[in-house]
Amino acid sequence: MALDRINSNGFSRESKELVQSGAKAKLKIILSRRENLLKLRNGSKLVEAAMSMNNSKEPLTPNQLSFIDNIYEKSWEAKGFESVRTKHDFVRR
Repeated sequence: MALDRINSNGFSRESKELVQSGAKAKLKIILSRRENLLKLRNGSKLVEAAMSMNNSKEPLTPNQLSFIDNIYEKSWEAKGFESVRTKHDFVRR
């Protein structure tokens, strides 16, 4: 591969598009479970943020992508499933 075709941050345009579409898919799942999130403390704020990011036409920022992952985890927790964070906390002890 020619050096001029290598992206300095290690991500190609295709992988950035994949990350964006994956985040949008997570947002759809989050919003389909909004009733579970609303049971959580500050759940309405999480739903509102998810709706705002889902409606945005701009590419999601790295901070937004991280926040989407966080909300996605909380949506699983609210549904009663074990979260990834719980597993990591258990391993650290």
